[in-house]
Amino acid sequence: MPKILISPDWIEVAMFLGDKFDPNLCNGGDDKVLEAFCKFDAPEQFYRETEIYCYHGRGYFLEGIKRPYYARLFDMTSNWHNLKILDYGCGSGDDGIFFTQAGYYVGFADRPSRSLEFTCWKLRRKLLPLPVYELGLDEIDEHYHIVWCMDVLEHIEPEKHTDFIRELKRYGDVVMMNFVSD
Repeated sequence: MPKILISPDWIEVAMFLGDKFDPNLCNGGDDKVLEAFCKFDAPEQFYRETEIYCYHGRGYFLEGIKRPYYARLFDMTSNWHNLKILDYGCGSGDDGIFFTQAGYYVGFADRPSRSLEFTCWKLRRKLLPLPVYELGLDEIDEHYHIVWCMDVLEHIEPEKHTDFIRELKRYGDVVMMNFVSD
């Protein structure tokens, strides 16, 4: 079998997935997510069992699409002290880990999934003892300054958006989220 060279940006994904790692899924984009989605019987099973978000989350982070949101967050909070951020819908945890590198305290929250397992794996590997909440199983028991909720709303039925945003407001002073329109 030929040796595959992996970019350093993808080493953690390869280490976490081991023999299941597929370099063809790196930088795959939304079409790869849709292709993976079609292999499952129900959306709940897809979100719980798929490994595609381990790739997709990392790829999306590397593309820099959220850089304007990071800039807004850093600008808005430049004079805040001891900032606490809840990365709600954290997926593979790249945003939250980026925020820890910037010196912020971060909690991670997502539904039980392979990508949340990946986040936990990365936090252990980096020796970051931060809270991780499995939505539907754990109570978010801290109050945060910022609830960072990116690329989540499109996974929720439109008639439930208002209630969802109200729920996020319970966890922090400011909710930062994006609205995706296709």
